[in-house]
Amino acid sequence: MISIPEFDIKEVLFSGGGKMICHAVRQEDGQAVILKVVSGAMQHETEAVKLRREYELVSKLAFPGVPKILGIKEFGEGVAIVMEDFGGLPLKTLIPENGMPLKQFFPIAGRLADIVAALHRQQIIHKDIKPDNILLNTQTGEVRLIDFGIAVLISQETVGIVSHQDLEGSLQYLSPEQTGRMNRPVDYRTDFYSLGVSFYQMLTGRLPFTSDDPAELVHAHLARNPRPPAEINPAIPPVLQSIVLKLMDKSPERRYQSAGGLKKDLDTCAQRLDAEGNIPGFEIGASDFSGRFHISHKLYGRELELRFLLDSFDDTGQGKAELLLVSGFSGIGKSSLIREIHKPVVSRRAYFTEGKFDQFNRDAPYSAVILAFRSLLGQLLSESDARVTQWKSDLLDALGPNGQVIIDVIPEVQLIIGAQPEVVTLPPSEAQNRFNLVFQKFVQALATADHPLVLFLDDLQWADTPSLKLMELLLLDKETSYFLVIGAYRDNEVDATHPLMKTIQVLKEAEDTVREITLKPLEVSELNQLVADTLHCPPARAEVLGTLLEQKTGGNPFFVNEFLKSLHADGLIVFDFGSNTWVWDIEKIYGRNITDNVVELMRGKILLLDSQTQRLCQYAACIGNKFDLHTLATVWEKSTQSTARTLGPAIAEGLIVPVGNAYRLAEISTKSDQAINSEYRFLHDQVQNAAYILMDDDSKKALHLKIGRQLSDSFSEEEKRERIFELVTHYNLGSSLITEEQEKIQVVELNLFAGKKAKNAAAYQPAFRYMSAGLDLLPQHSWQNHYALSLELCNEAAEAAYLSGRVDEMERLTAEVFDKASELLHRVKAYTVKIQGYISLTRNAEALRTSLEILSLLGARFPENPNKLHILKSLIGTKLRLRGKSADQLVAMPDMTEPRVSAIMELMPYAASASYFAKQNLFPLIVFKQVSLSVRYGNHLQSAFAYATYGLVMCGSTQEFDEGLKYGEIAVRLLEKFRNISIYSKVHYLNSSFIQPWRLPFGSTMEGLMAAYQKGLETGDFLFSSYAIFNAYSTYYYMGRPLAELKSEMDAYAATLLKIKQNTGLTWLNIPRQAVSNLMDDTVVNSRLRGPYYDETVQKELHLNGKDYSGLCVYYMTCMVLEYYFDNTPEALESGEQCFAIIDSVLATPHVHQIYFYYALTLIRAAESAPAAQRKKHLGQARKLLKTIRKFAKSGPENFLSKQYLVEAELGRLHGDISNTRHLYDLAIKTAKENNFINDEALANELAARFQEEKHQRDQSKKYLLEARRLYQKWGAMAKVNWLDHKYGLKDTSVRTGIDATISRSGTQSNIEMDMHSLMKAALAISGEIQLDKIMSRLMHVMVENAGAQNGFCLIEREGNWLIEARGSVDSADEKSWVKAPLKGNRHIPETVTQYVVRTREDLVLHDIQVDGRFSADPVVKEKKLHSVLCLPVLHQGNLIGMLYAENNLNSGVFTEQRVQFLKLLSGQVAVSLENALQYEQLEQKIAERTAEVMQQKEALEKSLSDLKMAQAKLVDSEKMASLGQLTAGLAHEINNPINFVSVGVNNLRQNFDEFKSALEVYLALDPEADNRAALQNIVDKKLHRRIAETVEDSDEMFRSIQNGINRTVSIVKSLRNFSRLDEGEIKTVDLHEGLDSTLEILQSQIRKKADIHKDYGELPMVECAAGKVNQVFLNIINNALQAMEDQGVITLTTRFLSEQNEVAVSIADTGSGMSEAVRRRLFEPFFTTKPVGEGTGLGLSISYGIIEDHKGRIEVESEEGKGSVFTIYLPVNQ
Repeated sequence: MISIPEFDIKEVLFSGGGKMICHAVRQEDGQAVILKVVSGAMQHETEAVKLRREYELVSKLAFPGVPKILGIKEFGEGVAIVMEDFGGLPLKTLIPENGMPLKQFFPIAGRLADIVAALHRQQIIHKDIKPDNILLNTQTGEVRLIDFGIAVLISQETVGIVSHQDLEGSLQYLSPEQTGRMNRPVDYRTDFYSLGVSFYQMLTGRLPFTSDDPAELVHAHLARNPRPPAEINPAIPPVLQSIVLKLMDKSPERRYQSAGGLKKDLDTCAQRLDAEGNIPGFEIGASDFSGRFHISHKLYGRELELRFLLDSFDDTGQGKAELLLVSGFSGIGKSSLIREIHKPVVSRRAYFTEGKFDQFNRDAPYSAVILAFRSLLGQLLSESDARVTQWKSDLLDALGPNGQVIIDVIPEVQLIIGAQPEVVTLPPSEAQNRFNLVFQKFVQALATADHPLVLFLDDLQWADTPSLKLMELLLLDKETSYFLVIGAYRDNEVDATHPLMKTIQVLKEAEDTVREITLKPLEVSELNQLVADTLHCPPARAEVLGTLLEQKTGGNPFFVNEFLKSLHADGLIVFDFGSNTWVWDIEKIYGRNITDNVVELMRGKILLLDSQTQRLCQYAACIGNKFDLHTLATVWEKSTQSTARTLGPAIAEGLIVPVGNAYRLAEISTKSDQAINSEYRFLHDQVQNAAYILMDDDSKKALHLKIGRQLSDSFSEEEKRERIFELVTHYNLGSSLITEEQEKIQVVELNLFAGKKAKNAAAYQPAFRYMSAGLDLLPQHSWQNHYALSLELCNEAAEAAYLSGRVDEMERLTAEVFDKASELLHRVKAYTVKIQGYISLTRNAEALRTSLEILSLLGARFPENPNKLHILKSLIGTKLRLRGKSADQLVAMPDMTEPRVSAIMELMPYAASASYFAKQNLFPLIVFKQVSLSVRYGNHLQSAFAYATYGLVMCGSTQEFDEGLKYGEIAVRLLEKFRNISIYSKVHYLNSSFIQPWRLPFGSTMEGLMAAYQKGLETGDFLFSSYAIFNAYSTYYYMGRPLAELKSEMDAYAATLLKIKQNTGLTWLNIPRQAVSNLMDDTVVNSRLRGPYYDETVQKELHLNGKDYSGLCVYYMTCMVLEYYFDNTPEALESGEQCFAIIDSVLATPHVHQIYFYYALTLIRAAESAPAAQRKKHLGQARKLLKTIRKFAKSGPENFLSKQYLVEAELGRLHGDISNTRHLYDLAIKTAKENNFINDEALANELAARFQEEKHQRDQSKKYLLEARRLYQKWGAMAKVNWLDHKYGLKDTSVRTGIDATISRSGTQSNIEMDMHSLMKAALAISGEIQLDKIMSRLMHVMVENAGAQNGFCLIEREGNWLIEARGSVDSADEKSWVKAPLKGNRHIPETVTQYVVRTREDLVLHDIQVDGRFSADPVVKEKKLHSVLCLPVLHQGNLIGMLYAENNLNSGVFTEQRVQFLKLLSGQVAVSLENALQYEQLEQKIAERTAEVMQQKEALEKSLSDLKMAQAKLVDSEKMASLGQLTAGLAHEINNPINFVSVGVNNLRQNFDEFKSALEVYLALDPEADNRAALQNIVDKKLHRRIAETVEDSDEMFRSIQNGINRTVSIVKSLRNFSRLDEGEIKTVDLHEGLDSTLEILQSQIRKKADIHKDYGELPMVECAAGKVNQVFLNIINNALQAMEDQGVITLTTRFLSEQNEVAVSIADTGSGMSEAVRRRLFEPFFTTKPVGEGTGLGLSISYGIIEDHKGRIEVESEEGKGSVFTIYLPVNQ
């Protein structure tokens, strides 16, 4: 326990909230005392101050019923008030559970009324009356009211909205006005409310409102009526209940107005109870007179206006966003009227916050908006931890990574969401977009259905332009809801040119979001009532004073109030206690000659104050309408305590109004000398203005300068940053008095900082004014003495100038920088600003000229008139620079550090932007330059954009798709490396729109596009964000995404683009949006883009005038597609030609493939009916387009292969290639289906149907056509479905099946009001199925869900019998267990009902079948106890094909007209779907029958197939044997020659050997020891030695000949081995050149006779293949080439490596006879041969084609009769 010197603590009565109350004994005299202590760990400085203040207040009171103060004790770190202990106990502990008896209650209540009356006479408001603070001595009956900790000595107090924890007083006993949530100051009558709650508790034993939720308690005090106490305790008489409830009235005006009046009523009750034993009724309040002069706070003459305000708020609660303007003269009551809705707003759980613009600080951007939202954040922070956590989540979701943008403006946001990462610096335009969008999301997160938001902005006539613009953006945003902005302004201070009026006009023109109220002066009758209520007299008595008020004040409410106060202050209105009435002398009032000018009146009141207080009021007026004590004390240069005391008289006079309750502590010294800060405001602008005009102009300047200096000296750096606008405003107002250069420079720097802060908040006009003020203060020779400051200020001012529309100032300031900057790099910023300024004004030629000027100075020069040769040269140079550098190497390059080159990189995006419009051939040169600089000097942030654009060029111009993908990935990786999101949207847009679609499936590119869109919104890059969403949804359209879903999402994104004012992107998006709308419209076929989203009659001209060739190209392409769909071939051809002429404007975009595809199809269709020459031209163009489409398909087969097949099929159709064409159609269908292109699948089926129709295959044609129809319907293209129905007679066109047609047939109003979204969704769900069981399942689900049925059934007629085909039920188990059954004899559906519908074919709706004699006897009706029954016929072409039956046995009248109409509308689609399903079922049945026939023939077919396979195998073997025979003959010939050499050589050697042997024998016969001269002579004579020498020489020649023969034989054998690769049958890496050479070696004998071989071998990589099989292909083709040449010819072998495709090409060209086109088309067909019968099988090339196809390669053939053929084999390097 705490120890206090000189006191012995006996018992702790209370401990908490930073204080302790205890019983103690004073040691010096043993007196029992009560100690109220603040000490040690529980001490907070303000608590100690409150305790000292309480001591000062209560120690001066000298009447019974309040604590008797014995002293105050300071000890250690604590302080204690010493009070007499009179033996009292807290009343709360003495209240019985069921309430006090009346006899006990009245004495206590009467004494409390006396105590309160005494306090109020002393001008003290207790503010915390409750049983805990009421002590009762049960022995003596003495009552004391304690705890004056929050009591105030003032007539009234303004309470702001604070947290529930910070609310003063006890929440269960708090008056509504004390919560700070209503438009009332807190005056003495707040004690009556708390006293009423205490009486309620005393009488009932319980509180009127209880809750653990503080917000719920506040709401109860504001909006809920308490339960009548007599209902809880019946012993309470009605009159006493009335007294208690009167005390607790929500309105202070309806409570008791005096404690004396209350005491009188309580005494009457007590007396009658004593006298009569009960309390009969009497008029309460009859003696309730107050001598306190208190002007009524009721609103007079504003009932209609208040109702209008509340109606507007009601609309807000329904989800609207509106602006309500309240206008009128100063003092007319605008603010009072608006604040009157504070209470009803808060009582409905909405938020109310307000801000006020300052007449003397108009340059501070968003001042009132920031003030309002800071106040709102204070309210949010006052809520529960759980609620604050939810706000944190909501705000983080809304703000995303841009939370710091809001924190920079409203620092309190950080207290909720925590510290946020710094946002990236963006160019001005993007920065403004980001700020606006983030603020919009911030407001939208705060204004919700659960908590609508009311924002009151006062004095809009002084609003800054950025605030008005922000207000405009918020209200025009379609996503803003539950948001009401109430603006008040003085209409006599604005004219038509005022920015406010322009904003209002914009809002009026754009939306129906503006409401207006104009307040007029009060009428005499209303003034009479005000006087009567204030002076508590009859209106008739008040008339004379009311007339005077009207004459003097003109009925101005503020002036009226102040005039009445003056009359009271001057003693002209006084209270007569004798008569208990207010009295006045009208003659004296007229004789006093009081001014009729409100400013003079207020000036006079100020002049009545002492001189120090007057001067302090002038200081406050200079600071602003609202100010705080610290700031005022700082500029006053006195302590806060002294300043607060000096301000006291102005507060007492009501000229200055305290905000909050901290002011009460301001005059109390603190132990730590740390002053308590408090806030104040002027009563009215007129008071501030009166104080301000008391000074002359020089005095004002001097005072403002003094304020600026004092604030600057006292502020910390953080405070300077936060309050920079306030600080700079004071300095600037007094700047003409600054003489010292050093101080001027200081103020210049402050203006620079203020300007930059304003610019970052998108407040460009204030930013320019701050910058200009800084420029005006720069001393002479500033460029010499303050170079860096002068340079930065000029640059920033120039930028602010262009951003605020002052182009001439921008040009002047940039010219100054160009002239004064000492270094070239110092001019770059000014050049950048100038370029940005020109671009923003679409002066692109000037922007480009300026860009090239500075780039040239920096060393980056470009040709003056670039052409395609320049582009080609630059492209080649860039490629050479990039050659050999991998993606990893390029990404890993060091960052660019050369300042000059970095400046070039930063400038070139602006140059590129300008060149795109002013000189397009320059654009790629700039990109190539950026890439080259990046490779040479290292990576820069702009390198990412450069590489992405380079990838675009690769994909669009050179169609090097792999290269493009490489550089797109480099761009993305660089973006990640630099971790800078400023160009995120641009890079991902380029990569996902222009690069990835050529190599990756469309679906995988969507993530990048949506990320580009979202990040563009976050970073303010709205332009590229709009481009990204356009390309994303165009691609979705091309992919065949369901149109209804697509349309819905496009609508949502179109609304966003409209909101962020991206007109170009919106116009582009509206092109496919209108096309989707056309296709979905089932009432009319419209191939022209004329509708609600896009009107070609207007937009086409706008595209041309704006040189928007991209949009124009997409428009022509979209028209071409629609016209092709609806067979308008001439129009489609014209649109295609116009589109293709400007296709470069959509280079590399996803639109390109669509253009090629549909233009090729259009040309082919046009060729069908064209004259021969035109036909040839069209087909030639189509083939060229097909070549490119094949490139697309090879690169991205998932996206484009089905299109290639379809174009090939259409060309094949015209060429009569039946079998291959049919195969191609099927391939197109199959590939489109595999890749989920439902639109392409549908089109392929439609075109296949046309093909089959041309071939008179009508069954096949109809099959394809029905499938096309189903797919179009599933896609949602109802216009196309209807067109097919009409063109091919699929449906009877006289019976409309569409939803709109059904509506027009029924024609009832209920249809129009139906939920068309649900209907469309249901119809599409049903139409998307073809199988009957699935249709039934969906239909039953829709029927039960939308009709309100318990059970639903669908009946279908089959072969004259009705079957219950399907059942739907609210019980899913019943539905799943259903088995179809015949209608006859069933136990589920009353047959009498169905028979009626079958016979009449009319709708049958029975609200209660039990009372309908026609059907009530049906057994099923009785058994199931049915009530509501519905049965509808399903008619198709006038034939009854089904019935829909629904029932509900719980209620009658379930099937309302709306539900019936829903099902009737749906039945049209059901009829169509059922018919299709039945046809499909019949088709399946026929297929089943045919399948059975096939199965019967299976054995025969299998045997035939087996025989065929054997025959085919024999033929293949025959072909192989024939080839082997030729090969063997050639080999025999080839090997025979070297073998002959060996044979002849061996024979010659044998002869030589015999001769040598003979000679050797002669020599061997000689005896070495004998005389051999004769024998030797004989040898000489026979020339034997010469013959030996000749034999040796000849033998050497023979050996060489034999060796050659052997080598040749070995070579042939080796070539044969290489050719056959019998030991290498699997896939291995081989050298194709070796295979070709081996083949030539084998065929050498035939080659010598027929051809010369020319080799043109390129450098090939090793290729993965089955070498033996590939060599067989080489052999077949070369052998065919030899056979095609009658005389000696040439065979040329060419090989090349195609690096982009990673494949090799082997060409075998001959100069033979060539072949016709007909032969060429059939070349690879099995058994096709041009050789005479018996000379060829026709399998060689077919086998070769299969081998290459198995290797994922292809063979292409070019041939011309009489000139030869070229076979080109393409093989991938890797399998």
